[in-house]
Amino acid sequence: MGCAVVHDHVGIRSDLWFAVAFPRGGRFDLGLYEMVFAFIIAIVCITLARQHRPPGFFLGFTMIAYAPVRFAMDFLREDPMQMTGADARYLLLTPAQWGCIAMGVGGFVFLWRAASSDEVGNEPFRAVALGVDKSLLGERDDRSGHP
Repeated sequence: MGCAVVHDHVGIRSDLWFAVAFPRGGRFDLGLYEMVFAFIIAIVCITLARQHRPPGFFLGFTMIAYAPVRFAMDFLREDPMQMTGADARYLLLTPAQWGCIAMGVGGFVFLWRAASSDEVGNEPFRAVALGVDKSLLGERDDRSGHP
């Protein structure tokens, strides 16, 4: 959200309807687009939490969902030769794109381990997805006898 507010990730010039007005014309605001995408991922995770998921599932899912979108969005960044402060390129990719490659691999590892696990570990997230957590209201959980 911070990157969206301060327009930290300025993209190439654009006349599309969702381009943001900058002093020298419309440009893609990649921080804003990333914030919108993160909100969508959060909604999907809350929806997926309605069923039991093994530990590591949500981390792996989020990494795999985020990495390719962020990787692709960085191709819309302004070229460092065109704008002061633009991200440098190393072997034609930004540092964030190299990080996205590592993140994608890590996400697959987490999902693979989650798929191999017999454990279920998303009870707090499931409680939020299904409604109010009883412990927040001071009510007792009939199964454990604890508030």
